[in-house]
Amino acid sequence: MDEKLLVTAWFYLKGKENKCSNQDKKAPEKRVEYFQKLLDFGIPICVYVDQYHETYLGPVRHYPNLFIKTDIKKLEDLSTFQMMNDGEGCQLPASRNHEKDSKEYMVMQTAKTEFVSRAMKEESFSGKKYFGWIDFSIVHMFENQQEEARQRLLSLLLHPKKFQGLCIPTIRSLDEARHFMVQPSFLDQIYWRFAGSFFYGDVESVNLFCQTCEDNLRGFTKKYQRWVWEINYWLWLENQGKFSNFVMKNYDSDHNSSIFPKIFFLQ
Repeated sequence: MDEKLLVTAWFYLKGKENKCSNQDKKAPEKRVEYFQKLLDFGIPICVYVDQYHETYLGPVRHYPNLFIKTDIKKLEDLSTFQMMNDGEGCQLPASRNHEKDSKEYMVMQTAKTEFVSRAMKEESFSGKKYFGWIDFSIVHMFENQQEEARQRLLSLLLHPKKFQGLCIPTIRSLDEARHFMVQPSFLDQIYWRFAGSFFYGDVESVNLFCQTCEDNLRGFTKKYQRWVWEINYWLWLENQGKFSNFVMKNYDSDHNSSIFPKIFFLQ
């Protein structure tokens, strides 16, 4: 495990947690419970956390496989926020969850690659050869399948065979996605070509993926005047041929334990 690191982040999104009870799955206390179950897998995890949430991490600070980074104080400090704020008159998608899918939420989703890029540049992680992203409270997807999810994830991270490429879960096929992309509504509704909650690969491939996302974001925002989900943005990049500079190892998945691949995927 010494060569591997998963990255996640937890930042305050306006209005998203204010109305939650302690047992609501979106409440800070409940999200820390989910995160603790993920830490129990024994996986090295780096979490970027803002000032608002830092105190909530008290119950998990003792985990030896947890690395807490507090240098980013708020969402607005991210390069992703600044690039997505560059387009004048940008709008949110017409068909969205009006309570959840705020501008801040879209920034947070799109910033996944920025957080991973930051981790790859951290001197303390310079010896890592594999990096990935994992959602902070991903365990809520597979509460009744935790053992299967654990085995799948550990099998991937502990796989003895060295591999090159980006492992990324997909729900829809590329052919289906291309049909969706020719419709004017591709900016206004979420499309599950990519599952969005996890990706993992060797440092070179992950770096190319993250860099591609960063290099094209400002242009995308200015051209379409939209703040969209990261998976729609990734789909646009894929459809434009922007991911041709690395090997993408996509696998069939859903928002359950199959968010992680089966071991034969790499064989």
